[in-house]
Amino acid sequence: MEIGPEGEHASDAFDLFVCTPEYLKREGQAATSGRGLLIVQDSDLPRIGAVVERYLSTLHSADWPAISVRINLVSRWAFETHQSGPT
Repeated sequence: MEIGPEGEHASDAFDLFVCTPEYLKREGQAATSGRGLLIVQDSDLPRIGAVVERYLSTLHSADWPAISVRINLVSRWAFETHQSGPT
């Protein structure tokens, strides 16, 4: 996902792996957890997009770095191994 401050062209890349319980079962994973994982009942893209949008709409801060850190709590910032963290 490319997410950035509203009204600006800049964005940061965040990864979110979306899968169904059936996928996990098919892949032989009896249990799984983790940041960057969203388990959904079906692959209804508009519904998945609405879930992500709903979460993002709860994030409020005066600056983008604070919001990007909160997004990174549930996803994986594409460059999280860099020293500076989300920008």
